[in-house]
Amino acid sequence: MTVHTPPSPVRHAGRPAPARSAPGTGRVPGRSRRWLAGPMILLIALAVSTIYPIVFVVFTAFKTPEEYARSTLAPPSDPTTEYLHRAWTDGKVADLAVNSLIVVVCAVLLILVASATAGWALASMRFPLRGLTLFGIVAMMLLPPSVLMIPVFGVVRELGLVNDYLGLVLVYASLHIPFATYLMTSYLRGIPRELTEAATCDGAGAVRVFTAVALPLARPALLTVATLTFLWLWNELLFGLLILQAPERRTLMVGLASLQGQFSTDPPLLAAGMLLTMLPAVLVFVLFQRNLASGLTAGSVK
Repeated sequence: MTVHTPPSPVRHAGRPAPARSAPGTGRVPGRSRRWLAGPMILLIALAVSTIYPIVFVVFTAFKTPEEYARSTLAPPSDPTTEYLHRAWTDGKVADLAVNSLIVVVCAVLLILVASATAGWALASMRFPLRGLTLFGIVAMMLLPPSVLMIPVFGVVRELGLVNDYLGLVLVYASLHIPFATYLMTSYLRGIPRELTEAATCDGAGAVRVFTAVALPLARPALLTVATLTFLWLWNELLFGLLILQAPERRTLMVGLASLQGQFSTDPPLLAAGMLLTMLPAVLVFVLFQRNLASGLTAGSVK
């Protein structure tokens, strides 16, 4: 019995065999690696340019002025915590941090309450001019804060809230409620209507549906709003300098700016103040970065 084998394909002399693509992708591996090399180099350069300023601040905070003058970019050869201690005591970082915490935490809580209730109303209720109201909220996000500086200060002064924590809390809340409301509205629209209708059929009122059904499901969005507004307000300088003018009422960023003006020839002291200032923001971001990503992407795909 003769076994017939299929003829092998004839290759033309001098012509290389075609490259095979990866199974299931339809792409040539070598070519795809070449295409990825450029974006990867660009992303690495972007990451280095973003991270190195933080590394530079850390290096400078542990140097002496003499070592900083000798080697500006190099890591410290003999680290010292003298300027961290001076920034903490002479710069009164602890007192300024308490002022910032009072203002920022109160403003974040007010923003969460206002944006969650307004977002639920815009997402689930039917009332006249609902679309125009949401459009107006989005339009308010387009106004730069510097344009509002003079009228906002005039209102705060007329209310007698200059050098008062409440004045800055109200200013911060009014500036960030539009974005938070838009984000909460977009997220709450993705809640299945079957859940709210089932709660209504069980006898729950509008407030009960909001507190027992909508808010637990909106936890990622609430954490996203809280994290973003905390980071923004913690680093805010313009209105903090404008509203809280008394030295004992200053926020941490305003105190850091005054430290820079007073000790402009002492870079290690300024870097130590910057390092102490950014530690709470970095800690909040590290703790809530997963919730931040999930809150920004959840509800985007239905």
